[in-house]
Amino acid sequence: MDAAPALVEIADALASAKLEAILIGNGRAALHGAPVTTVDFAPPNFERRSQAKIRQVAANLHADVSRPFRSLSSVYRLRRQNPELQVLTSSIHGAKSSNSLRSRCTRAQV
Repeated sequence: MDAAPALVEIADALASAKLEAILIGNGRAALHGAPVTTVDFAPPNFERRSQAKIRQVAANLHADVSRPFRSLSSVYRLRRQNPELQVLTSSIHGAKSSNSLRSRCTRAQV
């Protein structure tokens, strides 16, 4: 499966909602052709005001929003049935600051 179309769709939805995010885990592996089932994005400055933006991203993707792990307040799942798409958001544990994350990121053209 080519993840590029889904990643472009997600990137467009994030940009439209003005929510900066970092692609991590399986999503990053998908850019290198690995078969994955989820795409994980981490908003670097996850705060309460980001919740509205995450809901806007879900609306842009025509997806439902849920919190699968009530004890982890930063984890949201955006899920769409047709065409199937699942996006997880969370904060990155162990990250000292948004700037330190940005300094280690690379941009990828999709």
